[in-house]
Amino acid sequence: MSADNCLLSTAYCQVTSVKCDNCHEVLFSSSKKDVPKEKLIEPAEIVNKLNQYIVGQDYAKKVLAVAVYNHYKRINQHKAKLQKQKWAEERERQDVIVFEKQRKGHPGGLNLDIRATLNNEGQRSRPETVPVSPVVKQKESSDSSDIQIDKTNILMLGPTGTGKTYIAQVLSEILNVPIVICDCTSLTQAGYVGEDVENVVGRLLQNAKFNVDKCQQGIVFLDEVDKISSKKGGQFQRDVGGEGVQQSLLKMMEGAVIKVPDLSGSGKKTIDVDTTNILFIFSGAFSGLTNIIQRRTNIKPFGFTSETPEDKEGANATDTIHQSDTTDHEKDEILRAVEVDDLVNFGMIPEFIGRIPVFAVFENMTTEMLIKILKEPRNALIPQYETLLEMDGAKLKFEEEALVAVAQKAKESGTGARALRSRLENILLEPMYEAPNSDIEEIIITKDTVENKTPPVYVQRSKDLVVSTDKFVIKQTEPPSMKVMNPPQSQA
Repeated sequence: MSADNCLLSTAYCQVTSVKCDNCHEVLFSSSKKDVPKEKLIEPAEIVNKLNQYIVGQDYAKKVLAVAVYNHYKRINQHKAKLQKQKWAEERERQDVIVFEKQRKGHPGGLNLDIRATLNNEGQRSRPETVPVSPVVKQKESSDSSDIQIDKTNILMLGPTGTGKTYIAQVLSEILNVPIVICDCTSLTQAGYVGEDVENVVGRLLQNAKFNVDKCQQGIVFLDEVDKISSKKGGQFQRDVGGEGVQQSLLKMMEGAVIKVPDLSGSGKKTIDVDTTNILFIFSGAFSGLTNIIQRRTNIKPFGFTSETPEDKEGANATDTIHQSDTTDHEKDEILRAVEVDDLVNFGMIPEFIGRIPVFAVFENMTTEMLIKILKEPRNALIPQYETLLEMDGAKLKFEEEALVAVAQKAKESGTGARALRSRLENILLEPMYEAPNSDIEEIIITKDTVENKTPPVYVQRSKDLVVSTDKFVIKQTEPPSMKVMNPPQSQA
């Protein structure tokens, strides 16, 4: 009997708790339609949004976008599977109710089902009883929802100041999920002085405003993971801050129910949080990892290398120790060849690193990338300082050569993009000090200002200009002639 010709309406089934196969399909199909399907952001769209905030790192962006996309597809599959099980349990429960009612209503033991029939005029007649077969649970056909998809935790490797922490923050905003950022150096094994790993999930729950469902789909970002590598040679000393932390994170990474102290004021002592669908992202610079990769791959090492005694006999004294011409690009390629064994040799235990299948390698920052970071992304540094000085009625202008000099100075420091802000603070200290309540209209930063610490060029505002302090807008009454004033003289 087809669904269109079903003689028992869904409403009648719900009232009498009697359902035929077709009515089951109608009921459960309508329930499935009521479940909203969450639209996931595709990897290309994730990368496009990341490009608005982060310069470069194209390879790492693709790796992260695909991993995050697959992770939340896995969550949707898990939700669908749970809903399917719920429907199956409800259907089986209703079948048992029908079977019990039939058995009690017919002492002879005949299993009957109540079905309405239609007369010739198409009107519903009185229900009649027809025999039905006992409830038999059949094996469902296999489909994609029956396949168990493993979690894809992520490890981000790369030099400091390359945007690893910032990209995780932007990802959480794009996906609209809560995130908690913790430093692994503060974590210790349970029972020792320090922060327990379970507290990380508690902080994520707080960021989710104690919404457990939202917390269970959030992101845990653990920075400086390379600092919890196991210590070598400490056989008789318990490594509570290194290998002990890695051991404590194992179950949480794989999926476990964590009892988190309830700080919401609901009256409960603890809240159970399932970490099965929480995405764990680890980050670290892993200084020295490239040397381990080189020993495995026999790649020519960079930096200072020593020659063998046989080579030293025929070599000049100046050639004994030399510096390789390996570029940052070649260093990045060496790091991209990282494998699990390299991280184990670094000090990460196999059980820990085996639960992180995705490696996202970040590149060294080039001068061109640092220049773009200064002026192109959203919330770039130069526009920030332009806004600050505009509030004092002054315009800020950087010559292109000055931007190149700032980027080169930052690159020489070895701290990546983190050095840009400190450089700008030093350069703009005097202008930001002199600009308030002054007649300075424009501040021009030159290359000499960056390299030789010479004062910037100050352009004096004409007296015919009226400054509106309410909206920080400069109104000009007549075109004045530009005059370059001498830098403000510091008092002796």
